[in-house]
Amino acid sequence: MVAVVAAAIALIGGRIGGKSAAAERGERHSELWEKRQQRVGGESAAGFANMERIRSRTAPALTVSPSAVTAAQAQASALPLIGPAWSEITRVPYNSDAKGFEDPVWSNSGGGAGNVGGLVRGIAIKPGLIFISADSGGVWRSSDGGAHWTAVGDSLPTLSTGDIEVNPADGSLWVGTGAPDSYVGQGVWRSTDNGGHWTRVGGTELAGTVTGKIAFDGHGMAIVANSQGVFRHDSTTTAGAWSRSTITPTPTPWPYGLVFANDIQIRPGSNGTEIVASIAWRGGSPYDGFYLSTDGGASFNRLAVTGSINDHDIRRSSFAYSSDGKKLYALVQSASLYDTARMQGNTTLNGIYVSSTGNAVGPWSKVAEYRKLQNAGSAFESRPYAKGYSPGVQAWYNQFIKVDPADPNHVYLGLEEVYETTDGGNHWHTIGPYWNFSLPCYAGGRDNCPPTTHPDQHAIAIANGTVYVGNDGGLYTRPLHNATGWANLNSGMNTLLYYYAGSGKVAGGDAVWGGMQDNGTSLLLPGATEQVSPFGGDGGDVLIDPNNGNRAVVEYVDLTMALTTNGGRSNGTTLAFTEMSPSCFASDPTAACDPNPRFIAPFTADVTNIDHWVAGGEFVWDNGGKGWNTRCNSSGCDWTKAYDTGAGHSVTALAVKGSTTYRLVRTL
Repeated sequence: MVAVVAAAIALIGGRIGGKSAAAERGERHSELWEKRQQRVGGESAAGFANMERIRSRTAPALTVSPSAVTAAQAQASALPLIGPAWSEITRVPYNSDAKGFEDPVWSNSGGGAGNVGGLVRGIAIKPGLIFISADSGGVWRSSDGGAHWTAVGDSLPTLSTGDIEVNPADGSLWVGTGAPDSYVGQGVWRSTDNGGHWTRVGGTELAGTVTGKIAFDGHGMAIVANSQGVFRHDSTTTAGAWSRSTITPTPTPWPYGLVFANDIQIRPGSNGTEIVASIAWRGGSPYDGFYLSTDGGASFNRLAVTGSINDHDIRRSSFAYSSDGKKLYALVQSASLYDTARMQGNTTLNGIYVSSTGNAVGPWSKVAEYRKLQNAGSAFESRPYAKGYSPGVQAWYNQFIKVDPADPNHVYLGLEEVYETTDGGNHWHTIGPYWNFSLPCYAGGRDNCPPTTHPDQHAIAIANGTVYVGNDGGLYTRPLHNATGWANLNSGMNTLLYYYAGSGKVAGGDAVWGGMQDNGTSLLLPGATEQVSPFGGDGGDVLIDPNNGNRAVVEYVDLTMALTTNGGRSNGTTLAFTEMSPSCFASDPTAACDPNPRFIAPFTADVTNIDHWVAGGEFVWDNGGKGWNTRCNSSGCDWTKAYDTGAGHSVTALAVKGSTTYRLVRTL
């Protein structure tokens, strides 16, 4: 997800143009976020990006048959291997806080996230073992507390994985394939040897779905929430088909022909009979709401909730019971705020609620909303800009809630940040700030704040007095009580999600650059023991001078391009990157800018002239061969329009040789 934030006010060693460097970051993120919201309307930026990916992969159809995917996998596995084996070169830690790469506007170095990995969707703990499931990164296992990791999911039919759970009855490991905002999967798989071997559970009933949550009722039944509803299967065997739960009223599949079940939680003390479910589409559907089963998941009925929750303002939600089942907490995305966030809102969070009876119908009491969280030590607390980023702005995308098994009033909450309450929600504390730039401790220097987590939280587990959280930057941990700061467990967990990569010669070998999902643009230098991150946020396409690896063109999103000629090096007081984008979503766009670039938009160099570049949005842009002297902002622009694909169209791929440009175009 896009790492964007509206406010950062601390100094990081100098001022650029009279503003603190962190404030420069905040303004840049705020402006780009606001423009992106105006572009995509009610749909989120990452949701819009996901729709773009779906359309590109399925065109000219809207969907691909799961049976076609299965057949293609079988055909691919039968193809012969040709040529030498590949070797991975990015097997060193990726340090998002590396010193010396601290561009005051574009770098996130100093934010406090440390070594980062790819997006973690699920966490499972067994005695002496930690398992994670990564979005497009597969399943990984550690037997030494996260110091080292082994990939144990490479034999699965896809590396796109969602929830991962341990069946407490027999210790088997279950993982759901397919992940929200990513790829569909091939069902649920089970391992009885800690990931050594995997067997599909059931037949192909869940092929082509996305797994949201796996739960076990303690009486021999596994229940799964996914993008087609809720399903059940005998948890003692992989044989037999999954059975679909009936849902009342019968939901009309929407959108994409889907019925999104986001979360299911079994009420402790109910003998597995009482299960609450969130069935809702983040962008709005006729079936949005809370659902309850009283027959072990065979059927679910929509609830008309009571108390502080507006029953008509419910979308994606997450639930957490206390260990005795007498309290139920809910994190709820707002329908109305999501629909109006384009022009009015800083958040899409409805609120955090508790049912003190444990009953899913309520009555519900609100224990937090975005302002309360923002004033609880959040990195968004000091926000001098009119619109932008507040807690829960991505509640449609990243959320979790978890109750301490030993204390029903001790609750952990994940949105963009991580929050904690020890008194049932009366008071909250931000224990995993978005980043450290805007915190008071940062005024004393970049190393004066405790380490924090990467933003955008997705998963949590509590075991053996330890809290584990998974987010867009990997896996982080801290003691359950009285902790200061976080430890990241991402070294050796090779799950980074690259969009593009390129390389160029430097002293000693090649400099390797890569743009990736929510982890900026990486740089690996010859002989280095770690990768560094000169450019933060989401990293997109890259263009590298093959004869000089210090010269690079990189991309934020929406064709927001910037170039460096010194390898992105900065001590925090000097600019390493110059924005030179023809996109309307640049921070200082040219008057005749591009209105329709893709979320990750293409640009490339002429195969015969490294200084001749083309870039694509609705228009094909040409820099006239000006290479590393290319400039573009509201004062003037070196990019010229070489071709108009037409309103509602956007370039997906480009190639250029001399005066000939090749392009692939799709309809928005």
